[in-house]
Amino acid sequence: MDAEQAWQSALGQLQMEMPKASFDTWVRDTCIISYEDGKIVIGVCNVYARDWLDSRLSSTANRLLMGIMNRSVEVEFVVTETEPEADDQVESHDDTPDKDDELLVEAHYDLAYDEIVKPKHITTVSKYFLRHLPVLGPDLGWLYMGLRQAAYNEGAREGKGNKVGRFSGTTIATLSGFTERTFWNQIRKVETWEHLKGLVTTTEASPEWDTSSSTPRRMPRLYIVSMDLPLTAADACSLRTWLTVNLERLGGPEDVLAAAARTPLDELLPPDAQAQAGDSPESVPSIVRCLFATVLPAKRVEVLSTNLQKHIMPDDTDQLRVTHFFVEHTLPHLGTGPGWMVTLLRSRCYYNPETRETRNQVTISGGYAEIAGWMGLARPKTVWDWLYGKHSASRGRSKPGERPGKQRGPGRQASVIGKLTNPVLRVYLRETTEGKKVSSFATSSRTFEVLRQEIPDEILEAALDEQAGGPGFQALNRALAGNENDHGAVCSIVEPDLGAVCSIGMARFAVS
Repeated sequence: MDAEQAWQSALGQLQMEMPKASFDTWVRDTCIISYEDGKIVIGVCNVYARDWLDSRLSSTANRLLMGIMNRSVEVEFVVTETEPEADDQVESHDDTPDKDDELLVEAHYDLAYDEIVKPKHITTVSKYFLRHLPVLGPDLGWLYMGLRQAAYNEGAREGKGNKVGRFSGTTIATLSGFTERTFWNQIRKVETWEHLKGLVTTTEASPEWDTSSSTPRRMPRLYIVSMDLPLTAADACSLRTWLTVNLERLGGPEDVLAAAARTPLDELLPPDAQAQAGDSPESVPSIVRCLFATVLPAKRVEVLSTNLQKHIMPDDTDQLRVTHFFVEHTLPHLGTGPGWMVTLLRSRCYYNPETRETRNQVTISGGYAEIAGWMGLARPKTVWDWLYGKHSASRGRSKPGERPGKQRGPGRQASVIGKLTNPVLRVYLRETTEGKKVSSFATSSRTFEVLRQEIPDEILEAALDEQAGGPGFQALNRALAGNENDHGAVCSIVEPDLGAVCSIGMARFAVS
């Protein structure tokens, strides 16, 4: 492989690993200038780009190119266009900046927690999505969240004309909290797209194969993600029925739509409504157009359907927010079901910025059965198993996030017998009703103490140790080792030129 091909390959890898804004600003327009005696000279557009790349990306570029070219290389970044020397510059008293002037802006964090977690890097969706979750189940719920974030990243947030982007399976799997193998297994199932109907539509490119080169390759499949959530099949049926039944009584199309936008949701969309055979998810605008497009002007249909949609799914309240840190670093160890349990209990916590009052205890009146129902699970004991289940010789269960049945070495299974199967969950949730007498295992009220922070204090302190494996890190592992409720932590220092301080992985929990 020649130097040009190697650099293009490295660019593809960097595009997947770096934030889009950083890649587009500093890396996308680079080019090969020369390659001689193991030295690759990369051209950049200005001195700001050269300095940024030298300080933040030099070692990463060297490592990538060495792996691609299978030889020792040295990367040097140079400015391709010669800038005028200071002595040759014409003095100007015009204070008006040139339109091509550039500014360097760097983020600074006083809180290490914020620099690691980046709490503003979130996937957000209307809490109405929780009506879809029982139909989707935990796995497909996270898959939709990942696909939604990919679509948002590509341009939906900026209103770009072209909202189609190309993503690797690894990228979408990371945004969904999956391994890449699990991701591909999910999207190859026909039933996946049956359950996601209305939320994600998939079509194969035509033609399926690109034969323009000597090596045929499969064309990418297009996944169209509904950024405005449709109603569930049951709610779509309820809304259509309400509008039809009340049409004449309320005075016609405009009046009935205006009234619907003021009607309490429990009356408009009864929580216990059931979908009928043939019902499917449908958007509010689609329902309104179907009923009234022939009797109302198109602009009125658009305005009235928007008002009704925002009544059902308001923009400013009832938003479910999940940090990218949680999805990438915590969810793979929790598992998809426990991950939703933590997320939904957190959404019921409370913080009042005016009074600084915080509520970290959440009571679920319907107990384990209600929590199971959030995710469409028929067995309440599944929730109990997440919290209290232990490894046994007969069950031979794997670690959370590990492929079931995977062998972990001689004697490994014996070493985990009797320890919690999902101790990570106990880091984030503690049931305060544990041990108290309840009238019903499944439906009695349960109260949980919820950790709202993404990183427990002890693990954050270990992550800030000068060296991963330093005295504080070792003390943490010693203090937490040796009983069924322990939870060790593994911290790894990420290269500074990648712009991160550290990444915390929950890699060893009560199984060593």
